[in-house]
Amino acid sequence: MQANAAAGTEGPRVAEHPHWVLARTRAWLSRPRIGFIIAGVGVLLVTPSLGVGLVVDDLFHELMLRNEPGMAGLSYRPLDLFRFATGDPAANHALIDEGVFPWWTDPRALLSFCRPLSSFTHWLDYQLFPEHPYLMHAHSLVWFGALVLVAGVVYRRIFAKGWHAGLALSLYALDHSRGPAVGWVANRNALIALTLALPALVCYDSWCKRRDPRAAFLGPVFLGLGFLGGETALVVVAYLVAYALCLDEGTWWARLRRLAPYLGVVMVWRVVYLALGYGADRSGLYMDPGHDPIGFAGAVVHRLPILLLGAFALPPSDLWDLYPLIAPAWKWPVWGLGVAAMLGVVLLLRPLWKADRTVAFWALGCLLATLPLCSPFPNDRLLMGTSFGAMALVAVFLGAFADRTYPGCPGSRRWVKSAAVGLAVLHVALGPVVLPFRAHGVSHIDTLLRRADATIPATSDISHQTLVLINPPIDPFGDYFPIYRVAEHRARPKHFRWLATGVTDLNIERVDARTLRVRPAAGYLSSSSQLMLRSPRHPMTLGEIVSLTGVTFEVTRLSEDGRPAEVEVRFSVPLEDPLLRFMQWGGSYGYVPFVVPRPGRSVLVPAVDMRSVIFG
Repeated sequence: MQANAAAGTEGPRVAEHPHWVLARTRAWLSRPRIGFIIAGVGVLLVTPSLGVGLVVDDLFHELMLRNEPGMAGLSYRPLDLFRFATGDPAANHALIDEGVFPWWTDPRALLSFCRPLSSFTHWLDYQLFPEHPYLMHAHSLVWFGALVLVAGVVYRRIFAKGWHAGLALSLYALDHSRGPAVGWVANRNALIALTLALPALVCYDSWCKRRDPRAAFLGPVFLGLGFLGGETALVVVAYLVAYALCLDEGTWWARLRRLAPYLGVVMVWRVVYLALGYGADRSGLYMDPGHDPIGFAGAVVHRLPILLLGAFALPPSDLWDLYPLIAPAWKWPVWGLGVAAMLGVVLLLRPLWKADRTVAFWALGCLLATLPLCSPFPNDRLLMGTSFGAMALVAVFLGAFADRTYPGCPGSRRWVKSAAVGLAVLHVALGPVVLPFRAHGVSHIDTLLRRADATIPATSDISHQTLVLINPPIDPFGDYFPIYRVAEHRARPKHFRWLATGVTDLNIERVDARTLRVRPAAGYLSSSSQLMLRSPRHPMTLGEIVSLTGVTFEVTRLSEDGRPAEVEVRFSVPLEDPLLRFMQWGGSYGYVPFVVPRPGRSVLVPAVDMRSVIFG
C-alpha cells in the first residue's frame, strides 16, 4: 500500500513536469530585458570569428584603403570599397592584366555596390587598429549585438504574446546561418544596413497605430541610413509592404499614403545608385533586375527555393553552386526539396494565418525579403533578412504547438508533430551548437587559398617571371593570389596568367614555339564561378582577341550555345623562355610544375577533383 501510495503521489508530478518546464520557458522568454541576454549569448557564440583574420575580399579592401594600392586598376577609395568591377573597360582591362580578373572577363562588366557608411567603418578599422584583425571582427560583433537588440524591439512590437517574441529572437540570433554573416569582416555591410533600417518598421507601426508624427518623420530617415550601409536595407522595405498589406487597418488609399515616404526613399536611392554607376551588369552570377529583368526572373525560379530551404531547414544554400562540382546528381533534387519545403511551410501555417494576421505578415514579408536576395548567388550570409521573418514563423508554429492552440488537434496529425519536432531539433537544439563552427568556418576558404598559394614560388626571381596557371580549380584559386601577395608585401610574379579552370578536362596542344591551343572538354563558362564577370547574354565572338602584356588570347572555336570552346594563347617569347613559368593543379592542395609539350604534341590535363580540394 505504501508503494502504491508513493506511486500515486509521484505520478502527477512526473506528468506535470513538462508543463512546468514549458511555463518557466514562457516566463523566461517573456522577460522585458530578454533581448540583452539573447544578444549577449549570440555574440558569445560567434566569438570564434575573432580568430578568422582577413580573408578574400577583406584584403581587396585593404588595398583600396592604401594611398597607393600597388595594383593597376585599383585606387584609394575609403568610402567606396565595394566597387569591384566598375564597368569601365580600361579599369577592367588593367585588373585582367594583373591576373585578378580572368581573361574572358567582359570589358564592361559591372559589380559595384554603394555602401559608403559600411566602407567608412572599414576605414575606421584601419585607422585605429590596422595590425589587429581580431579587433575588426570585434567591431562586427558589436554591430551583430546591436542588430539582435533592434530585432528584439521589432518582434515585441509585432507579436501579441511576449514569449513568442522572445522565442523568435532566440531562434534568429542563435541560428547557424548567422555564423557566415558575422564571421566575415567584408560582410559587415549587411549587419549595418539591417541595424539601421529595421527601426523604420517600428516607426511605421507607431505611425499606423498611434499617428505619431515623429515616427512618420524618423521612419524614412532610418530607412535612408540603412541604404547608406548597403542594399540589404531593401529587405526592410519588403516587411514594410507586407505590414501595409496585412496589418494596417486603414483604407487602401490611406495605407498607400503612409507607405509612400518609404517608397520615395527607395526611388531616390535607386536613381542616385544608378546615376553614380552602381549596380550589377554583364555578370552571369549577379542578376540586377534593373539591368537584366529576364535573367533576374530566371534567377528567382532557381534560387528562391534554395534560399528559403537554407532559412527554414537544411542543407545550407552555400552549397548550391558547388553541387555541379562535388555532387552533380544532387543539384535538382535539392531544388525539389526546396520547393517541397516551401509548400510544407505554407500547409503548416495556413491554419494559423486564418486566425492571426501577423502570421500572414511574417510570411509575406519573408517571401518578399528573399526576392532581392536572388540577385547574387545563394549563400547563407545573405539570409539575415529572410530569417527575420522565417524565425518568426517558426516561433509562431512551435508556440502554437506547445500551447496546444494549433488548429486541428496537432497531436492526432502525425506529420504536423513530426514537423514541430524537426524544426525544434534544427533551430532550438542544433542551431546554437553549429553557430560557433560556422562563424569560424569562414576561414576555411582562406586556408585552402593560402595552402595553394604556398605552392607557388615566392623567391625573388619570381618577380621577373610570368606565372601561367594552367587550371586553377575554380576562379578564386587564381584571382586572389595577386591580391594576397600585394596586400601582404610578398614576392609576386611580374604577371599572373591563367588559361582555364579545372572544372573539366583540358586538352593543351602546342601549336608552335610560342602558341598553345586550349580546349576545355565542356568549353569555357561552363561553371558558375566562371560566370562572375561574363554573362551568357553577352557572349564572346569567334575571332575575338584579348591582348594582355606578353600574351594574347584568341577565340578560335565556339560551342553550339555560343561559348568559347577553343582558345589560342600566343606568348611574346618562346614557351621555353625562363621568363615564363608554367604550373598546373596537382593533388588536392596546390600547384606543381607543368611541362609544356613539344610543337605538334598535346597533353590532356584531367579535371580537378573538387571534393579533394575542399575536403582534403
